[in-house]
Amino acid sequence: MEDVLKNSEYFVLGKVIDSKTGSVKIKVLKNFGDKKTEEEITLQGFNLLDICSREKDESPTFYFHMIDTVYLFLKKQDIGYCIATPTTGYAIVSNGKVLSTFRHSYHQAHLNMHTYEKCMVPIWNSYRGLPYDVKAVNEFLEKTLKKAPAGFRDHEINTFFEQHAALEMIYHMKLKDKYDLVKPFINCANNHLMISAVRCLA
Repeated sequence: MEDVLKNSEYFVLGKVIDSKTGSVKIKVLKNFGDKKTEEEITLQGFNLLDICSREKDESPTFYFHMIDTVYLFLKKQDIGYCIATPTTGYAIVSNGKVLSTFRHSYHQAHLNMHTYEKCMVPIWNSYRGLPYDVKAVNEFLEKTLKKAPAGFRDHEINTFFEQHAALEMIYHMKLKDKYDLVKPFINCANNHLMISAVRCLA
């Protein structure tokens, strides 16, 4: 995810207007950070795609035909707006939940939109040296990480997703003063949380 964040220029919330295999038209609902796109944009390619499997003479394609609302990390190149690859550089909104990537695109936390923005906007701003709401970040981390490490059972899965996001915030934002919050997760039974906690120590 670091490569996506570092190599993107725009972070937006958008609605898919039209989707084809080679391009996707997006109505931008919200811009985050200091750079703004046009109200309507078209995705035209991939800016971090080095290797992929494909049929002969078939170009890498977008898989947006089932998507309505989506967060996008964009880079503007000569061909137009690009996302990182066909499988990363975006977070789908499905049934009110954001399928959120903080580490790998195959490890996704299901967060409501408010929580996702509370986590990702400060991360985005911190990578660019932009201000963010320090009080809100600290309150979220304290509230989330003072709970016992959560597992995957139905009554604790939402807490697990928030704890994963909170630990990854500490990693991405390089918050070195949060060791006391991270410590209970370093040797916890949940390997996913343990990995995030160890990343915080890097």
